[in-house]
Amino acid sequence: MAGACLSGLTAALILAGAVHVHAWLAWAVGVPLAFLTRNGARLRHALLAGCAFGIPVAFEQVPWVAVAVRNYFGLSAPAATAGVAGLAAICGAFWGTVLGVGVGCAARAPAAWRAVLVGAAWVTWERLLLAGFPSYPWVSLAATQVSAAPVLAAVGVLGSPGLSLVVVTSGAALGGAWLAAGEGRRRARCAHAVLAVLLPAFALAVGAYRAAGHQAIATSSRCAITGVDAEIQTGDLPAEQVLERYEKASAAAAGSAAVVWPESAVPGYPLLDPVLQARLREVARQLRAVLIAGGPRIEWSGAWQPVRRNSAYRVEGQGRIEYYDKRVLVPLAEYWPAAAWVAGPAWIAAHAVAPGERAAVFRAGPCRFGVLLCSEAERSDLAREAARSGADALLVLSNDAHLPSRGVTAEIAQVRLRAAETGLWAVRVANGGRSVAIDPLGRVAAENRGGALRVGIGAPVPAAALVLGPAIERGCAVIALCALALPAARWVLRRRAPSGAAQR
Repeated sequence: MAGACLSGLTAALILAGAVHVHAWLAWAVGVPLAFLTRNGARLRHALLAGCAFGIPVAFEQVPWVAVAVRNYFGLSAPAATAGVAGLAAICGAFWGTVLGVGVGCAARAPAAWRAVLVGAAWVTWERLLLAGFPSYPWVSLAATQVSAAPVLAAVGVLGSPGLSLVVVTSGAALGGAWLAAGEGRRRARCAHAVLAVLLPAFALAVGAYRAAGHQAIATSSRCAITGVDAEIQTGDLPAEQVLERYEKASAAAAGSAAVVWPESAVPGYPLLDPVLQARLREVARQLRAVLIAGGPRIEWSGAWQPVRRNSAYRVEGQGRIEYYDKRVLVPLAEYWPAAAWVAGPAWIAAHAVAPGERAAVFRAGPCRFGVLLCSEAERSDLAREAARSGADALLVLSNDAHLPSRGVTAEIAQVRLRAAETGLWAVRVANGGRSVAIDPLGRVAAENRGGALRVGIGAPVPAAALVLGPAIERGCAVIALCALALPAARWVLRRRAPSGAAQR
């Protein structure tokens, strides 16, 4: 059991090294996991290793998440740290055990397939992390590769799931070669070693192919867009001062097709406040541009109860105001996940909003923008939906005023993945953080802190990952389910065998 714990802890340390030291370390994460699939390995050892992996990985997020919680909810530092640490322990143990189940089941398969099964289990596990609580990609092997440009370009073909699959399978194959060498299995050692070398080479070749395709497309600007950061750090400023600061910062946006204010920039409800609506229209008229701005929205339910939304508005000098409501909310920060069983605390209820129901593509001049709000940039499916709806670029509106630099960096990594796997330009406009423009290969083309960021949006570069990414993800899920079903079926057959023999 000590060896199993050591394997899980080693994988956690390698992953931390990939985040903080060098991206290439991520390719070794699968090595210690492979040791859990050797012949005779017990499932309970894999579960223990998964727990030993999940808890430190979750705790590695505690310092910056605690700061964000303290800033957002106004809690004391001890209360925020204790709450986040408690959730990290629970989530880390649970999700780590889930990964352990997937890796442990790989040990029941033929040796030649175990590295691939470890990879499939990992990709499925990453998807489950987004689908379940806390709905945050605190582990993403693809995201660790955003600083490795040759590999990042491969996301345009493989998608984020495909890159994670290649990275973890390569490491598991290297671990398999190590095991085979120790057991004297020369042929198996050679096969695993070849796989461990071919997979990184394949990723580099795919990335080079994708980069060459991007260079072959004209990079002339289709339209200009200006993102505005008024650097408002608190929500206590009077509405008039907020508007004045955004209007002043937007003065440099003349000639742009769209002027973008970040999440939560609008100090009120434009659809209900004629004065505020007229003020926003006047900004659009003066700049001769479409104004796209984040802000709250309120509507009334069938029972005449107010329903709050986190929204983005599209405003012109005249005509109908369009809006988009954030669809994927952040648990605890935007809703209470246990509402069906117990009422949430008042300090969470004060921030609660309801999810939206539909996507939106905003037009500005010759360009069409798919809009995502803040953490929605973590969702590949939403970005793909925007691309399939005809968007030329992704707009990500965020409010970083409460978010430490570590969290901002993690969010930008996710935006870079979305740009690379859709083939669209992506512009992240943030308040109090980093506004960035990202090209279709996931590379940062421009960046700014505070003031205005003006960028020219080029043509999109259609990405094969729009089709291959979901297919790889579904394929990994099928493989993982089959690997899980095999030991379960054997267990059932063993339980029935004695009774069947007695009847004969």
